[in-house]
Amino acid sequence: MAERETIQFRPGKLRGQLGARASGLSADLVAKRDLERYYVLVGQPPRFSPGEACLLADAMNGVHEEPWSINIFWAGVQDAIERERLDQKWKVDGAELVARLRALSAGEKCAVVDAVERAWAIWRREPDADTQETLKAVGLIA
Repeated sequence: MAERETIQFRPGKLRGQLGARASGLSADLVAKRDLERYYVLVGQPPRFSPGEACLLADAMNGVHEEPWSINIFWAGVQDAIERERLDQKWKVDGAELVARLRALSAGEKCAVVDAVERAWAIWRREPDADTQETLKAVGLIA
């Protein structure tokens, strides 16, 4: 039998949320179930062109989105486009990309943010990893 890993966390402000969703389950099982649901939700991010995906990764380099800010992450992308001319760098229509990001559902926005964060995690572990292959691996490029 494989070794079972235990992950612990302090729920803090989430304690009430976990309790409200318990319906007879323990808080740890509710948290596990909800995390599994989240991974399904973010597992299929919207697809972008290679240039758009590179722009997203470039714009979000070093950015940590808080739960409350995910719905407006597009504003940071827009700011980076305007400040750093990333649309010209990556040869994409920046205004069109921002409009598309704004129109995504909340779940799709979470999926994009999660995918970019996973890409940066790969690049931190493997600095020589191919950019487009990494963006394909996290699902941002078809």
